[in-house]
Amino acid sequence: MDSAVTTEQGLGRISFSLDFLMRQLGVIFSFEMTLVMFLFAGIYKEDARFAWIPGDITVLTFGLSFVTGMYLLVRRGLVFRREAVVITGMAILFVIWALLSYLWSPSINYSLRKVALLASLTLWPLASFALIVSHERVRVRRFFVVLMLFSLWIAIESALALLLAARSGIRGFVVTSLSTNYLGLGRVIGPGMLVLVAYYVYFLRGTWQKLLGAGAILMYAVLMLGIGSRGPFLAMTVACGWIVLANLRPARNIRQITLRLLLAITALCMVLGVVFYFVTSGAELPRTLQRLQEAQEEGFEGSTRFGGYAATWAMVDESPIWGRGIGSWPVLNGRGDIRAYPHNIFLEVFFELGIIGLLMFVGMLFYAWRLLPPKRVLQREPWMMLAAAQLLSAFINANISGDLNDNKLFWAFLGMMAVCALRRGEPVKLEQRQDSATALPAQPSMS
Repeated sequence: MDSAVTTEQGLGRISFSLDFLMRQLGVIFSFEMTLVMFLFAGIYKEDARFAWIPGDITVLTFGLSFVTGMYLLVRRGLVFRREAVVITGMAILFVIWALLSYLWSPSINYSLRKVALLASLTLWPLASFALIVSHERVRVRRFFVVLMLFSLWIAIESALALLLAARSGIRGFVVTSLSTNYLGLGRVIGPGMLVLVAYYVYFLRGTWQKLLGAGAILMYAVLMLGIGSRGPFLAMTVACGWIVLANLRPARNIRQITLRLLLAITALCMVLGVVFYFVTSGAELPRTLQRLQEAQEEGFEGSTRFGGYAATWAMVDESPIWGRGIGSWPVLNGRGDIRAYPHNIFLEVFFELGIIGLLMFVGMLFYAWRLLPPKRVLQREPWMMLAAAQLLSAFINANISGDLNDNKLFWAFLGMMAVCALRRGEPVKLEQRQDSATALPAQPSMS
């Protein structure tokens, strides 16, 4: 009973043997799946379809991923890569400094909750991605497969919500049946878009594959334009552009030059055509473009977000070395001892943790940047490129929305940058041979 059913398709020869199917189930019953369900628990946990699950889904998925991760570390013999240990150690020192700053923070309730979350639900993504996921390239690939599947689910939910809103004439921010607003949707669909673009650039070769990939990317782009999530849209656009530009190679002949010019002219004509349509027809702009236009009309002085930046910057000189203490921002800005933040991770760290905390934070970023291999290596390492692009997108998001604990994806991909240390500087043939030897488990297991 070892016969396999195979089929020839555009994506190559796919074997539907029992071994193949069991490997796909291994993706579902994997450690990476628990991480995705934990990282995005806030997206779906309030939905009525999951009301039967007892307790808080965020805490449950955190506990499941933590226990599983500890089991994997022990089973591996507590073997770590130096880069993973360094970046995790730097994050732990940062959390310890935040904990110490609680001693002089004017906040009591919010600061305690904030530092507790920072030491648990926020530190764990960085540690797990650095120490476990980035240890093997197969785990990085598996994570992005699960991320893409989760993103597809959220994209379908969002598309259905958009269609229902259009039929009923609803205008404004879109809320899906998952009880998630436009910002949460964008922070899931955006990372999925990056996976699509990287897959298109690195793996799709035939004409039909390219057309199908371009269609999927176009649908995701239209969805991001419709849901009103301007911050994640901008972050996604910058990161996608970086993936494409980093993989551009010099044209070798007149044919390649002509093809690139035709593609550039076609893209420009399409963009100008869309702009011309909305300008001349008076049609309503997609919600994301509307919000970008509103931000432009408000300007720096009229923007609440930029006004908060200016007010925060004006107060940092009162305690620049030590900071005002974790969770102090809402208290000192007259909002009370409640959850509030300046919507910029640099200003938040500088204000609450001072220059010492800011140097620790910048040190982690600098170390992650130093791990990036040369461009020629990134051009043949899709998972390193994708990890760096995801970090870039999450970093942009962290500087325009959310606080330290909201931006779990930023911490996660900061830890994943340790994958860039895998087999750096070795010949391509050796990389390919070692990579092909790393396979998914033959049977579904929590691995």
